[in-house]
Amino acid sequence: MASYYLKLKKTAEKLLKEGKGLLDDRNAFSLALSEECFEGSDVGKVVLAVLEEGGKRGNEEEVEEAIHMLKLMMDKEKAELFSDSGSMDEHLAAIVVPLSGSVQQKIHKMAETSTHEENKRLFPTLLHALTSTASWEAETSHLPRALTAFDLLTASPHIASAVVDSPTWVCSTNGCDFSLQTILGPFFSYQPIKSHVLFPVKQDKVTVSQKDVSQWDPSIYYKALAKSLKNNFLMKKPADWPLLREGMLKYFEGFLKRNREVKKTIANRDICSPLDALLTLFGVLLELTEPVYERATVMQQIKICYTIGESRLHLPKDEPRVVADTKQVAALVVEKTKKPNEYTFSCEIFFLCMEAMDTCFVNGIKYSENLERHEVVLMSSQLNQMRMMGAQERMVSKARDELNHHLRVVYLMRLYRQMKTQFAVSVIRFCEYTAKWLLNIAEMNPVPPVTPPQNWTIVPEYFVTNNCRAFSWFRDEVLNEIVGVLVDTPCILSQLTAFMASPAYIKNPYSRAAHVEAFHSVMSSEGTSVQELTTLDLEAKIVFQAASSEYICGELMPNMMSAYVDLESLGGSNQFFEKFTYRYYVGVLIRKFYNEMVFREAVLTCSKKSDVGFVKFFNMMLNDVNWLLSEGLKRVAKIHEYEVLSEKPGEWASMTSDARRAIEEGHTEATQQCKPYMTLANEAMTLVSALVRDTPSSFLQSALIGKVADMLNFFLLELSGDGVKDLRIKNPEKYDFQHAVLIRQIVQMYISLCSSKEHQQFERAVAEDERSYSPEKFATVLSYLQRKAAHLLLWQDDIAGLSKIFVELKTIYTDLEQEDVDLPDNLVDPIMQCPLKDPLQLPSSGEWCERKVITQHLLNDSTNPFNRAPLTIEELIAHNKQPDIKAEGDKIREQVRKLLEAAKVAAKT
Repeated sequence: MASYYLKLKKTAEKLLKEGKGLLDDRNAFSLALSEECFEGSDVGKVVLAVLEEGGKRGNEEEVEEAIHMLKLMMDKEKAELFSDSGSMDEHLAAIVVPLSGSVQQKIHKMAETSTHEENKRLFPTLLHALTSTASWEAETSHLPRALTAFDLLTASPHIASAVVDSPTWVCSTNGCDFSLQTILGPFFSYQPIKSHVLFPVKQDKVTVSQKDVSQWDPSIYYKALAKSLKNNFLMKKPADWPLLREGMLKYFEGFLKRNREVKKTIANRDICSPLDALLTLFGVLLELTEPVYERATVMQQIKICYTIGESRLHLPKDEPRVVADTKQVAALVVEKTKKPNEYTFSCEIFFLCMEAMDTCFVNGIKYSENLERHEVVLMSSQLNQMRMMGAQERMVSKARDELNHHLRVVYLMRLYRQMKTQFAVSVIRFCEYTAKWLLNIAEMNPVPPVTPPQNWTIVPEYFVTNNCRAFSWFRDEVLNEIVGVLVDTPCILSQLTAFMASPAYIKNPYSRAAHVEAFHSVMSSEGTSVQELTTLDLEAKIVFQAASSEYICGELMPNMMSAYVDLESLGGSNQFFEKFTYRYYVGVLIRKFYNEMVFREAVLTCSKKSDVGFVKFFNMMLNDVNWLLSEGLKRVAKIHEYEVLSEKPGEWASMTSDARRAIEEGHTEATQQCKPYMTLANEAMTLVSALVRDTPSSFLQSALIGKVADMLNFFLLELSGDGVKDLRIKNPEKYDFQHAVLIRQIVQMYISLCSSKEHQQFERAVAEDERSYSPEKFATVLSYLQRKAAHLLLWQDDIAGLSKIFVELKTIYTDLEQEDVDLPDNLVDPIMQCPLKDPLQLPSSGEWCERKVITQHLLNDSTNPFNRAPLTIEELIAHNKQPDIKAEGDKIREQVRKLLEAAKVAAKT
């Protein structure tokens, strides 16, 4: 064997040295190949190495030799010659990559004249070797030569059919192996970017420069890959469709199925494909889904029942749906499920793209954001501790490698986000089409039905939520492109409007909140990368587009106000602050749309109706202002305390270490929390003041008037009374503490409410506030405002108007003191012990309560306060409209009126 091997090697070397082809000397090389001892990996290496040299020269004689050798490799008896060759992949790829177009044509002819089984023995191995070379060129090329060669080879339907029918087309292990062992896997893992650009980590931190971004455009590569797959596997002659299309769908199905674990942890490199491969897969599917958008009839082929039966999505039985529960879905499986082959290719590719957006893209967003907030900081700290403690280099190296992997994930997602490329526009277009499809499922015509259609109830929840998250993720970087899509077809705006406050259509409050966040991300100009003027112009375009839609124009503002109330269900005991963040988003949206007259009219129309939903919205806003602003002012006072002590070193030194530590900890906590509280409070107060200015009567309803008066009294006293000295801090803008703005808003609200028709009711409610109001306290407030009017930017008319109001309040306060009389228990509200001037009877328990007291309770808690039985304001009002109940209420009201009048007369005499 050894002598034969040497003879063959010398023969090959002699022929190459003489510049001859390997097949020129038939009696030497070809005869040697036909000998019975033709076996062993060493011989295979020689043959492949010789062919590599010949392939590089690329002449016709070498082409003939390459084709001849490929035919030899098809021979079952000779195939084992190459199977054990350690570097076979490299040699095979080197044969094919440099070959010219004429070579490809002759290879196509060879495949055409060979049997399917012969092609299956050769081409899957050859093409896997070919795709594996892509990684070699990642440093030098946007499009690897291997992709061009792959495209030319698979243009033959015989080769493409052999490839998709190969056992190596789809592997049965995990996502990591899928990216390495399948024929197309290396192409999806390829990234056309230089290594120093892909991962420029300095001191365990990730930074993305504009230069980095300019050197990289992922869409160039995945578009070329998608084009190759589309032309060679999806657009062949009808006779080739079944095998090739099924092969491609099976590949995408396998890729996603093997990476389902990525929804739990994308960091486990042993079982998941690299993030690069997942994002490329999503990009390819986006390209293959593009033709679906262009044909209106295709949307009818995208059947939602695909998600409940056996399909390529492999959704678990307990997959959350927007409305239906597991039992309801199970009941529909038999009724609605089709056989897989009854679904069109457009239907399947759309749902696979939807699954890819979840598995590859949205989960990448979630994971990278979680890494930035928590894991990277923790792992970096642990790595530094290991270095300081002198840990073994092996352990340090392992920890550094893991940290670098996480940082690379963060960096890659940042690059994708900052790319103003076709990728972002493609994602937005897909979101827009998905929104259009969702609205079609919901039967919007032009508004959704009161009861959701059955097809809508089984929509997977992540379809709706991911459409919002993916859309909003690009906001800062591609705002122009987003607005372009919205102006053309505002389906996303309609989706956000329809479902942000529709529990009947989306039962999970977090999914509804995702619509609020997405809408806010488009309209917010904070932190945007474009110039402010441009951003505001783009926002104006969105407002204009929304105003031109009859549905959005009529439903947007009422739905936003409903969403504000609905968000109360967000956040448990450990996430209490979460609901305020989403309410902040709603507040920003309402304020920005409120500037457009058509939307302002919609709000004013709702306020005139005085329906319970609108009252609940106002009540929730007042609750938020009360809580957020009071908490924010407490933090400001803590900061003030620390700043005062820091200027008194003697007093600070005399304190015990425990006392100093307590103050320092309180200061640290206050500095961290103050700005979030004040920012949210400022937005809520701005919205309240705008609505009070335009619709003061809405705030003077019996359920709200006392709360409005108490809120204004308390914060006017806090910001302008004796305690104002405790709110003086350095750099208040650092904490978003807008002292002067808050005072001006409160003063304007006093003036607006006291100028309304119901001003006497409001003034009385102000004077009845025992916690904050007294003539003496408000005299101190007025004195402060007069002294600081210039600093607070208060007009003299404002001061004069407030002074006049305070005079009226003093008179009312004196009258109220004269009404102080002990009434029988049956004429006193059992909750607040106030007179029953406007009594209402509770249906299930029979107690009589003051209207403003019980309605205020029911706005926050829809239960009877005495027996916890369910009770709404509507039910309470309906109960008290009964003739006998109404008559009894009138009787109590008259008794109370007479007793109070008698007490007032007695006080005067």
